[in-house]
Amino acid sequence: GGILVKDGKRTSCELGVIDSQSSLVSAACLDFTLGKVSKDTQYEVYLDDGIDGKAAKHAVESITVHPAYDSANHTNDVVIVQYNLGGKIEWQNIILPDFSYVFDKVVYVRRSLLDMDSMQWDTPKYIESSMGYNERCMELSVIYSYNQNTVAYGNYSLGTPSVDLTACRVPYGILYGLLNNQTHLIGVFSYAAISVYENLCNKVGYCSYYAMYAKFAPYIESVLGRSINLNLNYFGEGVIQTNASFSFGYKPIEDSRSTGFIVGD
Repeated sequence: GGILVKDGKRTSCELGVIDSQSSLVSAACLDFTLGKVSKDTQYEVYLDDGIDGKAAKHAVESITVHPAYDSANHTNDVVIVQYNLGGKIEWQNIILPDFSYVFDKVVYVRRSLLDMDSMQWDTPKYIESSMGYNERCMELSVIYSYNQNTVAYGNYSLGTPSVDLTACRVPYGILYGLLNNQTHLIGVFSYAAISVYENLCNKVGYCSYYAMYAKFAPYIESVLGRSINLNLNYFGEGVIQTNASFSFGYKPIEDSRSTGFIVGD
């Protein structure tokens, strides 16, 4: 796993790590000026090697925002960041389509760094959940209800303590699926929704929504110019019925009077 660092400061924005040279991150985590990514902000990625608790850090060399990103409606907020481009790809994470009947359960994970200088990672925080759709999450976000089984998955949870250990809690950053005792990447945090009558800092539950890697696979591969490690062994080649121009739709009728949204850092 990994996190995004901005101007030398850690964020709560987790990376959906594709391989040793590329990751996905929510567009809401970036700084924009006049609709374009600001050139004044310096971005780095800190990656957990998953072996000895150490981290590697790289300057971000390329940022590609999905052309259909809509900040007002929190849709298609998929950004591909590339780094370490002078070397070769040393490893790839396994990405699997989100089909609920396949996974034994799903796992929501939050990672953070204990110390920026030593690059020591904290113990990951996580919750396990059985598959299934939550009516409360459908009520809070029409976008999710309109795109269920396609690009987003919601859970109703209390979140996890923030990076800076404040009273407010933050959503879990990455969604994994457990299949035959092996973890597979499913999605990266997109946004969370909460009733305006509730308070995130009072530890009430809220719904998190995740952009699915697999549905954006053709787009990701078109940007990277190479294949990603998309495991289709359980489904066959025809299961990802999208192309490089894929974007998920929405009905622009979110009721902002009763729903608040949590995005970015």
